[in-house]
Amino acid sequence: MTEPQRLLVIVPHPDDEAYSAGGTIARAARDGVEVHILCATRGEAGRVAPGLAATAKSVGDLRAAELAASCRVLGAQPPRFLPHRDGTLADVHLAEAVGEIVRIIRDLRPRVVITLGADGVYGHPDHIALHKLVTPAFRSAGGGTRFPDHVFGVSYQPARLLWAAYPRGLFRAQWEKLLGGSLDAAVRMVNPDHLGVDPSAFDVSVAISDFAQTKLAAIRCHRSQLPDGDPRSLFPPGIVPLLLGVEHFQHGEGTPPPPGATDVFAGL
Repeated sequence: MTEPQRLLVIVPHPDDEAYSAGGTIARAARDGVEVHILCATRGEAGRVAPGLAATAKSVGDLRAAELAASCRVLGAQPPRFLPHRDGTLADVHLAEAVGEIVRIIRDLRPRVVITLGADGVYGHPDHIALHKLVTPAFRSAGGGTRFPDHVFGVSYQPARLLWAAYPRGLFRAQWEKLLGGSLDAAVRMVNPDHLGVDPSAFDVSVAISDFAQTKLAAIRCHRSQLPDGDPRSLFPPGIVPLLLGVEHFQHGEGTPPPPGATDVFAGL
């Protein structure tokens, strides 16, 4: 029997899976793809919306449960987690953290891997740091002396790495919202003019209008991060509606998608 087609989505925090690729995940699951979510943290630093019972010690467990609920809504397998704390990805030991991801890739054997792009969507330091971990992990999963098979599992090379991509300037307002907060110093190191990409740089564009309500339901699973249960109150006006029509991706590594690709597995 042939192995099932597998997709691995690697994100830094619970809820990033829904915003960045929720429609693509739901569509793939409907088509029989085995979808896995790997989350680098449990979102321990996230503020909990008013009215929800959570302490500083329990917020990570709450957000992990919310991610599990989102996975059920989207049709993905139960989530896996790396042992890092929210807000610390830029400070992890590079080789160890890459090795953790290599081990997961070799265990799950996905055909396609999706993660966030180099801009971190809106310059979030954890987002940028994860991108810098996943890219070398993708390259290393196929073998070599750095991550030997007897320690990290049998070598396996996925066919394609894709980065979630957004139109240039879409998240500039969100970048501006972060100024003056706890991430101010790190966010100011990002040039806001470099957030997002020109639409000509999109390599895969997945139409998700048929899954918009599923994606929205998955986002709402992350109730702890929604002040009034509505994601539109979390982001500046106009962003959320644009996330419910098409999800765009850039080619990162591996086999390039064919021109005009509308599916993350196109050409494989």
